[in-house]
Amino acid sequence: MALIEAKNINMVFSMSKTEELKVLEEITLSIGEGKIVSILGPSGCGKSTFLRIITGLLKPTGGEIYYKGKKQLGVNDNMAMVFQNFALFPWKTVWENIEIGIKNLDSNVEDRIKHAIDMVGLEGFEEVYPKNLSGGMKQRVGIARALVSNPEVLCMDEPFSALDVLTAENLREEVMDLWFSGSTTLKNIIIITHNITEAVYMADKIVIMSTKPGRIELVYDNNLPHPRIQNSPQFLKIVETIRSYLTRHIVPDEPQKKIFNQILPIPQTTVSEVIGLLEILEDNDGKVDMFELSEKVHRRFTSVMLISTTAEFFGLVETPLKWVVLTKIGKRFLDADVNLRKEIFRTQLLKLPIIREFVRFIQGNDNVVSFSEARAFLKGLLPKEKSLTILKTILNFCMYAEILDYDSRENEISLNQDIEIRL
Repeated sequence: MALIEAKNINMVFSMSKTEELKVLEEITLSIGEGKIVSILGPSGCGKSTFLRIITGLLKPTGGEIYYKGKKQLGVNDNMAMVFQNFALFPWKTVWENIEIGIKNLDSNVEDRIKHAIDMVGLEGFEEVYPKNLSGGMKQRVGIARALVSNPEVLCMDEPFSALDVLTAENLREEVMDLWFSGSTTLKNIIIITHNITEAVYMADKIVIMSTKPGRIELVYDNNLPHPRIQNSPQFLKIVETIRSYLTRHIVPDEPQKKIFNQILPIPQTTVSEVIGLLEILEDNDGKVDMFELSEKVHRRFTSVMLISTTAEFFGLVETPLKWVVLTKIGKRFLDADVNLRKEIFRTQLLKLPIIREFVRFIQGNDNVVSFSEARAFLKGLLPKEKSLTILKTILNFCMYAEILDYDSRENEISLNQDIEIRL
């Protein structure tokens, strides 16, 4: 019998009186005892929501969670959560923050806290406040607070993503040492991550989710024995297998020219992020693996994908499957001086239907509009998108390209009269 079963889980959030957002759809998953399970997927696919439903912190709008064969009706006291942002009380000491994790106070409280502190290596820091701790030490407090309740299931929501690479690696090793030590009550660990290597290193079962709404696309059983050597051929083969699957399912391989035939919002990125991507490509002979790039720059894969997509919007890169490849225009941009770079950006921006429509709108209003008028126009153009985000992104790129000016005092957007704009 499975320790945890999710059956036909659906989750819908009410956004307004008339709008709903479907986050999860028909999620069914069975988790056996003695497993580390990793949940992978793009941002917004509902990974964290699903984890909170598993623990009972959220009630799904449809479906049920079963624990040891019994339907879960509320918060499961046999589970504990470790959060990405540490979630410590700054006015409490390490000892007091850990004590919060004890659900049933008894005569063994002090011994339990001491044991938790010993397990995660916090000896000598009992009276220290969070402001005086490093990120790694703060997360140790979060793990100790979870373990002090003697849970059977440890749920971890991207617990290492806020840490630097070395600290994350050390803490990951310590969690694995705890898992194999037999010094805890744990029967399962469920960890959300965006790091494929981390998932393959830790997990026995890797659950891959897609988005809009969140669904389970694949459950991969990782039978590689522990301890796992990250540079071994077997390990690298599994990493590549997961990457290839993600590439086929969440990285669309569409011709770049399609971008110029649709009114699409520019992804929420910045000029500096796009230029940074181009410079990385220049340092790597014009071609990088998107997944390796994500791990190299310590950014979520979906963030790297958005930046790459934006650069492709402008014709500066191409993205065949998992690769980001510098185009001739991209190379010309990198070789150019500041003024020519802006001219190249301007030329490419004015090919995009959304920019052309926005410029025409301003031209039709004597070359100047208020911020609120611009936002209302974009809301009408793309009613299902966030108009404020679209407008700020457009301004960032168009001001760099010297297409638009923004007067913050008057809160007005105007066309740059010093540049001839041909549509």
